[in-house]
Amino acid sequence: MSDLFNDNDTENLDKNNSTPLENEAGEPSNGVGEKSEDNIHSEDTFNNGGQAPIDGDYVNNNKTTIEASNDYEAQANQINSNAPPTPNNYTNSGYAPTQQNTNEPQNNIPPQNTYNNQSAQNPYMGYNNQANQQPYGTPYYYKGRLYYMQTPYSTPPKKKMATSVKVFLICLISLFAVCFIGLIAFCGYSVMNISNNNYKIIPDFPKSSSSSNSSEKDTQPNLADPNGPSISYNETPNTGDANAQTAFEKLSPSVVTVSEYSSDSSSKSIDDSSNDGLSGQGTGIIISNDGYIVTNSHVIGDTKQNKIVVTLKNGEEYDAVIIGYDTRTDLAVLRIDKTGLQSAEFADSTKISVGQDVIALGNPGGINYSNSLTKGIISALDRTVSSSSVLYIQTDAAINPGNSGGPLANLYGQVIGITTIKVVDTEYEGMGFAIPSATIKEIADDIIKQGYVSNRVRVGVTGRAISESTAEAYSVQPGIYIATFSDDSPLKAQDVQEGDIITYIDDVKVTSFSIFYSELAKHQPGDKVTLKIYRPSEDENKDGETFDITITLLEDNGETQADS
Repeated sequence: MSDLFNDNDTENLDKNNSTPLENEAGEPSNGVGEKSEDNIHSEDTFNNGGQAPIDGDYVNNNKTTIEASNDYEAQANQINSNAPPTPNNYTNSGYAPTQQNTNEPQNNIPPQNTYNNQSAQNPYMGYNNQANQQPYGTPYYYKGRLYYMQTPYSTPPKKKMATSVKVFLICLISLFAVCFIGLIAFCGYSVMNISNNNYKIIPDFPKSSSSSNSSEKDTQPNLADPNGPSISYNETPNTGDANAQTAFEKLSPSVVTVSEYSSDSSSKSIDDSSNDGLSGQGTGIIISNDGYIVTNSHVIGDTKQNKIVVTLKNGEEYDAVIIGYDTRTDLAVLRIDKTGLQSAEFADSTKISVGQDVIALGNPGGINYSNSLTKGIISALDRTVSSSSVLYIQTDAAINPGNSGGPLANLYGQVIGITTIKVVDTEYEGMGFAIPSATIKEIADDIIKQGYVSNRVRVGVTGRAISESTAEAYSVQPGIYIATFSDDSPLKAQDVQEGDIITYIDDVKVTSFSIFYSELAKHQPGDKVTLKIYRPSEDENKDGETFDITITLLEDNGETQADS
């Protein structure tokens, strides 16, 4: 078992930024405990919830249309004077009207798409010239479209591309790829690749050394205010003009740009116009006229140590303080020293319905495209994504890099969610996800008043999820592999060791963080739960040991959010 996990790949189960070793489909990543471009691990927390931060690549599957050249067509017509000429009314539009032509070849075969590489006849590929058939290169019609058979004449050899041109194209493609990846890293939104139905969450912000490797706690003082504001709901009108234009005019003054500067550039002043140290940009929503703003936790880098600058719609910039963040729900609350702001109006997300028109506002590509609007519908409700315990709103409104933390709103300009995740895959389009306003209110109100989310539990261990497939590959049982314990972990007193695996919680089989989190979410601090522990045998020829323990869940008083 010593090779099962590397020390650098363990997740903190008392830290909220969770990314499981395997995807929800249970497929192993690039080897257990290894990181790859499609499976980027971050530390996680064993508490009653989980983080969903959303990556993959856009791929265009362009179809190629093959047409015979005019020269080949002329050559073919010289062979057979009976060949029908190209219609005079044909234009290069991809469409030609159906013609009745007695000279059409018999048994013309329309182009057919193949499925799973099955054989299919295709006029582009040609066939043997049988009796009474027109010669190759002659156009024919099928259902109003003009097709060309492949010419039998030898195709002229392709001109070799000059080496200098090849080098230029390679450099151009490489530059484009680097720019695209840089855009994703710079502009905040979480991307999810679901190729082959595998859910993979890829953080859009690379963790700086201060936030990924340090075990020090955030040192900012508690800025919570027990008398601080709360998010309130407004009734959605049943009448009146509801459209995207009026909704935008109402909501856009409450949408801001959130810029994150890594901790090593904390001395940067907002008067400095350079982008030195700028790690990313996302979106935020003003929730009170005295400067409180809600955004995604990943937009601020999941830490209190980074410098945050907020830019209002009118271009004014303000340093922001981080009141608190919760990576389990991917929400954070900021505050700027400004009064008289126009706060957004919220509506109750429990009253929305599938098919309802919605708009999304944000900063796709960063501040240069701030307050961009896209429109769509609510595609589904109560969606789960990967290891998160949040039930998301699914929408087909376009969500782009930089939209994270921005509002998803109805056509009355009332916020019903915060955009946070997008599915990126060649076979999927229009799948974005937003945190419902009901969750936003619950989490943000707690953070404002006490700096952390109340009634959370923890078990005091760090580790990684082992899926069914990974467990089979390593001849162990699926569950949560325990890497380390906190000083107050109740498991330490139960003879549990590092390297043991939690396989059940209260008779519920554990194969992912989402299952474990959903069970923890049913409990309060002080509740007792039963865990089944599997201890792998050091002898490969012998089965491991299984035993049960009962522990008392610890209260999370912000400890998991204090770790950077």
